[in-house]
Amino acid sequence: MTAGAPDFGQIAAEVRRLSDRLAAGPDDATQTALQACGTELGLAETAPPQERARVSIILLCRDQLDYTRRCLRALRRTLPPGLAEILLVDNGSRDGTLAWAEAQPDLRVIHNDENRGFGPANNQAAAQARGEFLLFLNNDTEPQVGWLERMVALADADPGTAAVGARIVTADGTLLEAGAVINRDATCTNRGREINAGAAPYASPAAVDYASACCLLVRADAFAEVGGFDPLYAPAYYEDVDLCVSLRRAGYEVKIEPKAWIVHAESVTAKAVTGSESKRVELQQSARRKFQQKWREGLPDPTDDPLARVRRPILPAPIRMAILTPHNGPDCLWGEA
Repeated sequence: MTAGAPDFGQIAAEVRRLSDRLAAGPDDATQTALQACGTELGLAETAPPQERARVSIILLCRDQLDYTRRCLRALRRTLPPGLAEILLVDNGSRDGTLAWAEAQPDLRVIHNDENRGFGPANNQAAAQARGEFLLFLNNDTEPQVGWLERMVALADADPGTAAVGARIVTADGTLLEAGAVINRDATCTNRGREINAGAAPYASPAAVDYASACCLLVRADAFAEVGGFDPLYAPAYYEDVDLCVSLRRAGYEVKIEPKAWIVHAESVTAKAVTGSESKRVELQQSARRKFQQKWREGLPDPTDDPLARVRRPILPAPIRMAILTPHNGPDCLWGEA
């Protein structure tokens, strides 16, 4: 690789190729090559084995089995021994997800006969989780080497940090978000969206107003303290924004660990479930009205983040309200790829 920002698209393509090879059987040379990909991104440090799992990964699924398989494969190749348990919540899938999941020896499976929505189903899994931390993860994601160790280390460094998000990128190296900032028009701007994923301005941990629950680490005790995800928003939208605001009001910080790289397909199931963009927007606006009613007064001031403000539109006089951006589709909020 040349000096400067890593070519994430090239590295991600190589990771996919090597992972497919590794899936055919154990191969030390392939595993070593995978670790080298992580080194290119500065992510290859690993934590020592833990006596018990500190993190409960909650993987919420409705259909999209191919994506779920790919996500689990990524988890298996990147998780250090003993750091995490994996709870898979089958939210009424109809494509064989349940039968496949029950055959996996490293999954704890929770089955719902119907789609309970993002908030209630995640709360259901959180109540059965054993970890000190909860890690909410979409099934259309592919975590990269060193991701979880980095997120836990950032939380460990400051007990006042209740939630840690990741650097969310596309497979071709485009940054989807490095956290988000609350705008004055009651929307959120994703920091660095649509720039090169390795861009230097987003390379350092930062406090943010909101981080997407497509990959969000939360202290289990803080999650319980604020009441978890509010079922008010079921079936979808605004649950993770609401959670981050609740945590901040309780005195905690929400941060981003940019060395935790997560490839995200973004809105795979949303497009299938809603059937049309107009229905998806209608659902979003319904949740927005609920959010505005709940947080009409008293939201904390937004983080002063000039890196995000560069991408903000010119807006009228400020109001203090956090709204999820439209591009963060229902997959972030339903656990449905």
